[in-house]
Amino acid sequence: IPYDRTKHVDRSVIFKHQSAAAIAFLKDLRGFGLLADVVGSGKTFEAAVILSELAVRGKIKSMLLVVPGQVYDNWIEVLEQRFGLGKGVLLEAGGDIRSALDFSDMGATFDSQNRPSRPIIVKTEDFIHWDTSLAKLLFDVIVVDEAHHLCKEDGEYAKAMKLLSMMMETKKRANVTYCLLLSATPHSGNLDHMFRLWYFIRCKGG
Repeated sequence: IPYDRTKHVDRSVIFKHQSAAAIAFLKDLRGFGLLADVVGSGKTFEAAVILSELAVRGKIKSMLLVVPGQVYDNWIEVLEQRFGLGKGVLLEAGGDIRSALDFSDMGATFDSQNRPSRPIIVKTEDFIHWDTSLAKLLFDVIVVDEAHHLCKEDGEYAKAMKLLSMMMETKKRANVTYCLLLSATPHSGNLDHMFRLWYFIRCKGG
């Protein structure tokens, strides 16, 4: 897959604080945690640096990006053009991923561990409609932008958090726990609202 060796060529696209955040995320958090810099600090670029480094190390063969619709095109542009992923590599999945992935031909679409053969990007608004049976898919790394939406106690977003937790159980069994959560507003002054997200991070997928 082309993104196995993705690497940004022009280092000038990365600011010092973004590089420092990426290094800390990999070194101190071991590739699992929350990037919670302020709005406009460039968390998308920080995440892209982390993904590039993991790819260069040969750590990721499959990837899932869950991002809100308002930044969906920006994520594609950053990964494809700024970080060398290549145009058309990302599989843009909707609410029914089964129509995007060929479940009838497991050999061509998935590897022996049930990894999708292409990196997948999906809008958060569509991901919340995914069925929990999809937890069997193995993504070496999962990225969730605006992750604070998953803090809700009930409804579709709570269901999405359950699916994410189940996906993490699949990842733990395969010993690939990389997960990047991004949010400029993890809570609105009430820490109770962050409990589900904090618990997920604390338990690496609880």
